[in-house]
Amino acid sequence: MPPWPFSSLKISEFGLHFVKNGTIEDVYAKILVKAETKRIMADYDVDYRPSLKEAESIIEDAQKFLERIKEAISQLK
Repeated sequence: MPPWPFSSLKISEFGLHFVKNGTIEDVYAKILVKAETKRIMADYDVDYRPSLKEAESIIEDAQKFLERIKEAISQLK
């Protein structure tokens, strides 16, 4: 069985537990979904080749995501 149903479940759990209750803003869930979609494409679509601009955008979004998660963790302490 391909791994993406399990990954999607984890992403939906993130939304359910952190976005829906207001801990994390919706934009960060969208960043996570976008990155996972591109990862699946890169892993399973033999014709997919991300552009440099696309890769840089994903990295920039990932950095924003990590900073927000760090902030949320520090607020929970």
